[in-house]
Amino acid sequence: MTSARWARAGVLLFTLVAAAAAVPRRPGVAHAQEEPAAPEAAAEQEVRAALEHARAVASAGGGVAYADLWDAATMVDDVLASPDLAALSQEKKVLLGMGMRLGIRAGFANDPTVMAYERMDIREVHVTGDRAVAVIRGWDADDLGLGWRLWLVGKPDGWRLCDAEEMSQGIRVSRLLLAAVADSIDGDGTPEWVRRIAQLTAAANATATADWENAERLLAGMDDVTFPPDFDAMRAMLHGIVALQLYGDAEATLSRVAEMDRVFPASVAGELIRGRALLELGRPAEVIPGIDHYLAVTGPDSTALQLRGEALEALGRHKEALQALREASADAPRDADVLGVWMDIADGRELREPLRVFRMLRNPESVFERIVVLLRNAGDQEALTGLLDAFARIRPESLDLAYWRALVRKCRARAFIARGQALEGYAELGAPAFAELAQRLYEGLDGEVLMKLATTHAKAQPGDELNVIVRLHALFLTGAHEEALQHFTAHEDELVARQDYAVYDSAFRAGLRSGDMTAAVYIAELARDEIDDPFPLAVVRLAAGERDAAEQSVRTCLDGGFAARDFLVDPDAAKALEQESLEELRATLEELAAD
Repeated sequence: MTSARWARAGVLLFTLVAAAAAVPRRPGVAHAQEEPAAPEAAAEQEVRAALEHARAVASAGGGVAYADLWDAATMVDDVLASPDLAALSQEKKVLLGMGMRLGIRAGFANDPTVMAYERMDIREVHVTGDRAVAVIRGWDADDLGLGWRLWLVGKPDGWRLCDAEEMSQGIRVSRLLLAAVADSIDGDGTPEWVRRIAQLTAAANATATADWENAERLLAGMDDVTFPPDFDAMRAMLHGIVALQLYGDAEATLSRVAEMDRVFPASVAGELIRGRALLELGRPAEVIPGIDHYLAVTGPDSTALQLRGEALEALGRHKEALQALREASADAPRDADVLGVWMDIADGRELREPLRVFRMLRNPESVFERIVVLLRNAGDQEALTGLLDAFARIRPESLDLAYWRALVRKCRARAFIARGQALEGYAELGAPAFAELAQRLYEGLDGEVLMKLATTHAKAQPGDELNVIVRLHALFLTGAHEEALQHFTAHEDELVARQDYAVYDSAFRAGLRSGDMTAAVYIAELARDEIDDPFPLAVVRLAAGERDAAEQSVRTCLDGGFAARDFLVDPDAAKALEQESLEELRATLEELAAD
């Protein structure tokens, strides 16, 4: 589940609540209506027409006109009748009601989120007398689909909306009014949770914007608050999301979802975060039942269908996985994440089908290279050429496009040219592509071609400041370690001024591989100043026989939370040390870690 999904679920003045209220609607709330068994046909058609009209007004930016379609009085009356506000005096309720009505109107006028959809599917309508309940699914301009349960009330001038609930999250807008008015009712004998709900919604908003540290801080300050079941489940889910996103702790996430199940068993949205955690733990079979339950409640949902597809593929059920991703893409045809997963699990000629939606993506560049590589590996030159042509129409100025066109110009099926032969098209790419091409070659550890590129570009553009950096990387990657050190020394001021750790890394490793520990120590000192990582320095100091200094570097490294032991598997570090010194360093690490 993406943070975009959490954020888009906010409504009217409650956009701060957007992110992760995790439960279906709470039974027993004063304004809850049972869904009638049999609709009244004529009234149902009127309700459907009212919903279509509301969508059209909201999508057109109707502002105040859209706010007029909401019956704020009905919503406010329901809120004021809540037991949570029973301690308020009648005078205070009247004043509070006036403020809420004005706030609701202003909120819907400024942000008609609930119905601002480019397309909408009205799935169910149930009518009883002057009340109706409708279930819809709407897709916004980014093709993010959300399912809503909407409540309407019949008035002399037609049907008007009076409440809404995003189905996968489940807390109604009328419930959330308590967050908006919490400051106004402070000190009036209302429950503690009412006064603290604004903090909970702030944590939800921080989660929606991927501000994980802030969300964690806000949640930690509410551990002593007793919330009602619906908001308690919301808090548990926020904890679970933060645990997974901030720490990668899938077990903690599962524990939080189990807590949601205990406090509010009807929850469905927890299945999304539970499914992601189970996939992280390598337990795909356990994902399917929960996601199927979620889909049964909300209807087709791209996030859930993508999870289902990933789980099925992990179980080896390839055809079913493709079908799930096909359905996910149909629900969100402009979602690059969905397309990327679909392409990942497709084989060979199966890539052609998902490729058809590439032109529809809202951010095609995010998956362009990923798809190019998949098509190249599959040997499908025709599809690859079609992809490049499509991308040229969407992003004609892209350096990615220029690079890959040069790379595959002379492709033949199953006989793609090597990355280095992109230099054949370098003149066509032009000087602005130098940094992009050099970076790709550096990341691909292709030193030989990088050296050719550096030499070619230095002749054509001798004043380009990147020439010095690229040549250093090329010397290191081609094994000219002593020459790389000499190059670093000759251009030290210029290179250090760049404050680029990759520069230090190439020079430092050149020192290790050439056996020049003096140079390596010096460069590691510079790198430590730049990135505050003392461990490379510990290696070279121990290799130079400076045990006390090495031990201090290791201790600093451990105190700072660095994964020092991981560095021992580095081939350069191991090569720099005699076996006896390597064992000594290992022992030092064990001893310090035990402390």
